[in-house]
Amino acid sequence: MAGGFDRKSFVYLLGAFILLCATATFCGCSSLPSQLTSGPTSGEFASKAWRSNQPFTTLQHDATNGTLYASSTANTVTEYDLRNGTVIGTLGAASGINSGPSGMFFSKGHLYVTNGNQVLVFPAGQTTASLTLEDPIEGPFASDVVVGTDGTVYLANFEVNYSSEGNVEVFKRGKTAPEYSINFPSTDPVNSVTLDSSNNLYVGYSDEHGPKARIAEYPPGSRKGQDTGWSLKSEIPGGMAFDKSGNLVVIDGGTIDVFTPGTSKPARTFGSLQQPQFLVFDKAQTALYVTNYGANQIDEFDYSTGELINTISLTGPIGLAINP
Repeated sequence: MAGGFDRKSFVYLLGAFILLCATATFCGCSSLPSQLTSGPTSGEFASKAWRSNQPFTTLQHDATNGTLYASSTANTVTEYDLRNGTVIGTLGAASGINSGPSGMFFSKGHLYVTNGNQVLVFPAGQTTASLTLEDPIEGPFASDVVVGTDGTVYLANFEVNYSSEGNVEVFKRGKTAPEYSINFPSTDPVNSVTLDSSNNLYVGYSDEHGPKARIAEYPPGSRKGQDTGWSLKSEIPGGMAFDKSGNLVVIDGGTIDVFTPGTSKPARTFGSLQQPQFLVFDKAQTALYVTNYGANQIDEFDYSTGELINTISLTGPIGLAINP
């Protein structure tokens, strides 16, 4: 669809490609009710290094803006110095990234990278993972990850068991196996997760028998969620984050929507992107970075005005994280 992103088609093609490469190597229900309930559940791409080293087209950064990480369909995570937009490092096959890295998150000196049915945890500046979180379910495709202030890790699976049914696996601090799962109805893929300042979990998914893109909210430690009522126009929500005022910022088709608490429609919308994927704020939340997949670039927006102020070239960008 014009300006939007068919995430399901993209992921199915991605999964098929992973299975094809792995083979070569070795030779719904009704719309979301007001209360969601769920119980516990007991290939790789041909790697290619990203060779471009292009700085931002304009430079409006200072030394406080930290490091930006971007995953891509080339099975790499590229690290950028936000003082000048140049590449300072790359994680790839040698670091165990080989199964379609997607969403990422940075927390307390560690980078969390989704990788097939895993989350690889890298200490900042290191190329070897210090911890690997394993999803025991057959055939998941991890799409996003977020970490709470208490160290709990939430892993969103776009699909599990080679179906279009998604879930969220919940890992307690320091554990490599999930403690429980938040399951979604059959044919409802899960794409994105985020947390608010109170550690409430928000899950973006596609309701195949309802109004498509939905966002559900879960209190800390709960398996029972409630629909937020936020109205989106796309088939499935993209990346999400909360700003410091408690507003939800979410990719909705080819635009960025900002929802204030207690409302159903976005308070404002900005951007005109081609298949955007994920987003992340800088430390001050004055800048918002978005992977503009269809344009093969990362876009930087002035968050207060919605103006596009910078771009950086990257083929097939997907996930983003920032080390402030």
